[in-house]
Amino acid sequence: MGRTRKLSPEQRDEYLDLCCAYWIADCAMSEETMKENSDLYEFFTSKGLVSDEGITWLNEQFDKLNDTREKRRLAGAKGGKAKANKPLANAKQMLSNSQANTKQILAEEKEEKERREEKERNMFDDEDDFSFFWDAYGKKTGRTPTHQKWKRLPKKDKEEILSKVIEYAAQFSDKQFQPNPLTFLNQRRWEDEIQEPQKTKPNEKGFNPTIDQERVNDWLNS
Repeated sequence: MGRTRKLSPEQRDEYLDLCCAYWIADCAMSEETMKENSDLYEFFTSKGLVSDEGITWLNEQFDKLNDTREKRRLAGAKGGKAKANKPLANAKQMLSNSQANTKQILAEEKEEKERREEKERNMFDDEDDFSFFWDAYGKKTGRTPTHQKWKRLPKKDKEEILSKVIEYAAQFSDKQFQPNPLTFLNQRRWEDEIQEPQKTKPNEKGFNPTIDQERVNDWLNS
């Protein structure tokens, strides 16, 4: 633009008008169009202000502007893509977390169900064990408190009782001398030394000490 200093005010105004028209046309104005827009086109050409390629310095400015616009566009596209992908990533993460939580809940429910079933099986087994003890012991006094005491006994004690109850009960040919079943449990009488029975007749429930003891041993080893 330093060359315009040598132009008269009228020539400078004319040149600026031509530059404005050229810029508005996106620096793509043909030579014919520039001649139509300025009566001084030939004069400007002689001064090097205009060439066959148009107004050179404006072309450079326009190219820089386009480069800047392109860079901004690309940056905006990347940013837009990142922003667009962020909700998708969040949705995937939420789905993944939801699936993990669902799996955990299902696993916990399955584990809880197995615990309940195992507890029920143990409860039924324990009821069978108590019924066996009750019948084998023979002296049927105080079933309810005896049953409650039985439930609180460790499994190891129950197994030992079941292995000895028939032989223990066979010691007493006269049931009045046999401890009540609750006393038997409370005082851990199954740990007492067992005396040889005076008679080997079956007890009142029909348990034979020898035969039924073998059945208990088979049951404990099964």
